[in-house]
Amino acid sequence: MKKILILFLLTVNLGFSANYKVEVKPNVKIQQSEIEKNNAGIEKAFEKFVEKQKAAGIREAELTTQSSQRLGMALTDGMAKQLVYNTQYSIKKIEYISNNIVNLDLEIKIPVLDSRNFSEDEMMREISKRFKERTGKSIEILKTTPKKNIKPEWVSTLFQLMSDFTIEKVKTTKIFTYQNVTISLKKVNKEWMFHRIVKQ
Repeated sequence: MKKILILFLLTVNLGFSANYKVEVKPNVKIQQSEIEKNNAGIEKAFEKFVEKQKAAGIREAELTTQSSQRLGMALTDGMAKQLVYNTQYSIKKIEYISNNIVNLDLEIKIPVLDSRNFSEDEMMREISKRFKERTGKSIEILKTTPKKNIKPEWVSTLFQLMSDFTIEKVKTTKIFTYQNVTISLKKVNKEWMFHRIVKQ
């Protein structure tokens, strides 16, 4: 999960606010009007970059799940995708290295899901309630029934309920971790495009 978030800098929110600084290296000769025009193109290029990486990250999560035989991977898959969707970013600075190359300093805001969001007791109470509503059985049946007699749909229901619960908690979390990343964009044939990761 962390690998997906760090490498791909994913987000579902692609709106920009112009709350970033613009700096120009002393040796770069560029007019203010060109900077303003460039910045609009830079924002559009970065949106495309993020959308592409978001799709790649989702595919990676899906492939990881498909390659596993463990039902529990559904829990990880759903939570990983929701963490990706709820990750936010902002541009803190555009630095002109030359007329055709800029560095973007980014702040990545990643949701955190741990014991500060909910207790194990809270999770089990809620899942037990939903399991009863879904199957008509007490969740204790998974403990009291011999393994060979446990119905596969009981197990898949349990994992789905766990996944649903954690996804809900990711959506509502107010606990985040922050990462600063610098990437480079390059203008080729009047279009800005992703060049490389400078620092992460």
